[in-house]
Amino acid sequence: MTTAPSSCPRGVELLEGGVACLVPVLSGIEPADLVRPTPCRGWDLATLLLHLAEGVDTLATCLPDEYPCEDPGPLRSIVDLEERCRRMLAAWTAAADDGSPELLCSWDGVLVPHRIVARVGTLELTVHAWDVARALAGPAPSAEGLATELLRWAPTLLGESSSFAHPRPWAADAPAVERLVAATGRDPRWHPADTVLPRRRTRPWATDPA
Repeated sequence: MTTAPSSCPRGVELLEGGVACLVPVLSGIEPADLVRPTPCRGWDLATLLLHLAEGVDTLATCLPDEYPCEDPGPLRSIVDLEERCRRMLAAWTAAADDGSPELLCSWDGVLVPHRIVARVGTLELTVHAWDVARALAGPAPSAEGLATELLRWAPTLLGESSSFAHPRPWAADAPAVERLVAATGRDPRWHPADTVLPRRRTRPWATDPA
């Protein structure tokens, strides 16, 4: 699923769309790519992937205790990150199947309606999927429907998250993905050749991710 229905989709459906954007671009990462710069200022690709893993784990563990998702420990590989995404979706699916419209999640120590958490989480997954794709000098993820859905809530979502820079102006008729990344402070024209980072001294994993 790379699009989300416009008629108030459930939280798990939004997260499915975000994961569907992310996983295909992860499959193109090679060990040598980990030192590539990303659109996230000062971050190489390895740092971005570690941040993504933390975000996915937070989405999994913020659900009430009756939907347990065990701590996966330190990130070990790209495959491990993909598996974390699947486990997170499984936990959210179990919560959605219970049918409670008032499900609350523990977000930074505050109880927040699950739909808001899902929207913020989907924004992170979708925008960071774009970051990964651009770091690899590849095309933007195919996510126009999902990006259009997220743009409806962008002012509120960005107010709920401190992870993004100030919005950039961008053409109103630009593709939805470009408008979404511009809303999070990114330059949709960013290219890895424009940025040089200091060489990383240590590997982020005990073994090369694969």
